[in-house]
Amino acid sequence: MNSDPLLQEQKRWLVETYFSPTNMQFQLKEDQILLRQGERNQRIFYVLEGELEGVLHFQKEEESPLFEAVKGDFIGIQSSFHPAHQSLTTVICRKDATLAWLDPGIEAVSGPYGLTLAEQFMPVILEEWAVRMIQVQKLYAEKESMLAELQEQKRKASLGELSSGIAHELNNSMAVIAGASRQIRDLLIKNLSGLRPNWALYFERILTPSALSSQALRSQAEVYEKRFGLSHLQARLIVQAQSTPEEFEQSVLEDERPLFLDALAVFSRLRDTGLAATQSSHVVQSMRLLGRPFLGEQGPFSPLPGIRESIHLLQSRLLNVELALDFPDEEIRAWGNHGDLVQIMLNLMQNALEAMQEDQIARPRLELGVMREAGFITVRIRDYAGGIAPENLSRLFEPSFSTKKLGHQFGLGLGLSIVKSLIEGMGGEIRVNTNSGGSCFEVRLKEA
Repeated sequence: MNSDPLLQEQKRWLVETYFSPTNMQFQLKEDQILLRQGERNQRIFYVLEGELEGVLHFQKEEESPLFEAVKGDFIGIQSSFHPAHQSLTTVICRKDATLAWLDPGIEAVSGPYGLTLAEQFMPVILEEWAVRMIQVQKLYAEKESMLAELQEQKRKASLGELSSGIAHELNNSMAVIAGASRQIRDLLIKNLSGLRPNWALYFERILTPSALSSQALRSQAEVYEKRFGLSHLQARLIVQAQSTPEEFEQSVLEDERPLFLDALAVFSRLRDTGLAATQSSHVVQSMRLLGRPFLGEQGPFSPLPGIRESIHLLQSRLLNVELALDFPDEEIRAWGNHGDLVQIMLNLMQNALEAMQEDQIARPRLELGVMREAGFITVRIRDYAGGIAPENLSRLFEPSFSTKKLGHQFGLGLGLSIVKSLIEGMGGEIRVNTNSGGSCFEVRLKEA
């Protein structure tokens, strides 16, 4: 991760101030272990020479590389400032190394970056967290890629024969991702909220998925851009944290805004990672039974949180899409399962986005609507692509039918046939209307 000049200067000051004495340096040989996962560590290490690797261990002695540390990198920051001082990974020397160390118990040196070690190291902590999150997401992407390679085998073998192996691999990965994101999130809340109590409300709000139309999000973000000189992405984060300009101006001091915005961005990614891990685990359950999906425990539920969660999971693909939302103001409840609805919405929304991309729509627009009608809660997903050919409509929900090279699918390759089964399993139905101006899918669930 490329640091800005101010952060680089702060790092230089930290190294010169705390890691220069030669009596605080030591050597590691190749394959020697610096830290063990789960063990106590209170020291911060700085790599002077050599290469080290952080490895994450999980069930049945499986492990995954999580990060590399080379000259100029810090190690042990998370465990040093963690209340339990517990190392999150095992750190192994991969190339003979020289390191310097700092015991956080020493008295902080007064300087331009704060009066305590926590204040002085906070920008480095945030950068390290961001790096770790990128590595966690990379691990998740590698597992997704591995599952994609199994798709061709899935076509030739029964779903039942593959489900146990896939569930094992993906569930382990999801457990790692979900656990790591929760740990980092809790550390972030504890350290930053302790230093800046006014920030805690923003972190709590951004945990709750909220959905705004693209027009509403854009107009609200423009207020922050003009009033506070924020970038568009920074302004979007503040809007997603459900703040007002007056609240933001009073609760976040101007000279602290860069640090606050970096923290909020990391926390937003942690939220999205947790949502993705939870939904991926639910998708795995859909493969447990041959020929029919796993149905979660059913009962009355509000469909709106699931739709908002789906929007968040696809937000990177929605950046250049006009998103129009039509949700009721009153509370509505359907009969079914939250996780199943998220899976359904992800499939239908992604199909719509892919259709507009394939048809090269210059100004893509996606409409999502929810309404109560005749004992049903109807969710509409409308795109403005070229529509579905009439000869394909009768076969649209067949398991082996596809109008695309890779089929109507996402994630684990679950297609529209699975979506139809999920909806019917909840006592609902799915309809589609299409013409040359686009397609509209209707998911109709019984009103609870």
